[in-house]
Amino acid sequence: MATQADAKELFYTISPSVSSGLGDNPRPIDEVLRIHLLTEAILEQLIGLALNENAEAVLTSKLSYAQKLSICSKLKFKDGTDILSSDVKGSLKKLNLLRNEVAHDINHETSGENVESLFVGQLGKNRVGLAANGSAWDKLSSYKAMIYIVMLNPDMLKNEK
Repeated sequence: MATQADAKELFYTISPSVSSGLGDNPRPIDEVLRIHLLTEAILEQLIGLALNENAEAVLTSKLSYAQKLSICSKLKFKDGTDILSSDVKGSLKKLNLLRNEVAHDINHETSGENVESLFVGQLGKNRVGLAANGSAWDKLSSYKAMIYIVMLNPDMLKNEK
């Protein structure tokens, strides 16, 4: 059985790792988590928009991000078009995987390559400068702005084809 001395020893063993993960400098991991929260809030709003008064029955069920995305992936506007484009669906699936990676590793180093995988299909078109060739942070900033726009205005992607 563990003792208090064992816990103190563990504290000194993991303290440098935890301290570096709790720094005040914004890191890509922080931005991944913020984007995930932002997109989850939008998914909830889209479910509310599509299901109207029935949305509460779904949204009070403590659904996971993946479940909310799955529901939104099947919802359509009145005119029959999908609420989320296939590129956005694919991108958000990848975002959720990346979020799960970073959420369980306080010292996760999010690379530009990790972030680049989020730009699925048309989302990756027409990017220039730092949005295409910058650091992980630059790409995440670009992604955050883009995903917010295309989740709420799916026609934006149609105009780029």
